[in-house]
Amino acid sequence: DYAVSSNNWNLLAMAEIEEQHVQVIRDEDDSGPGIPDVNSLTYEDLRQCLLNGVRDFSTAPMFGLFFGGIFACGGIFLVVSLYLWDKGW
Repeated sequence: DYAVSSNNWNLLAMAEIEEQHVQVIRDEDDSGPGIPDVNSLTYEDLRQCLLNGVRDFSTAPMFGLFFGGIFACGGIFLVVSLYLWDKGW
């Protein structure tokens, strides 16, 4: 009997919490900005992003090569380690 009554008490408490949560959501002020509008993406936008990336890379190529090299070495290390430990895909 104790387990059943304890379980019923927990269900009642959870129902009250859910009801309070729903009430809080209903009471919030809806005068805020709401859901933002999503802009459409065109091929020109993608082209511009790639051109900006090339311009940034050409401005400071050693910076990109340094971090690219670190990530490439890290990837090679992971693949070789998995191969040596026989933990392949």
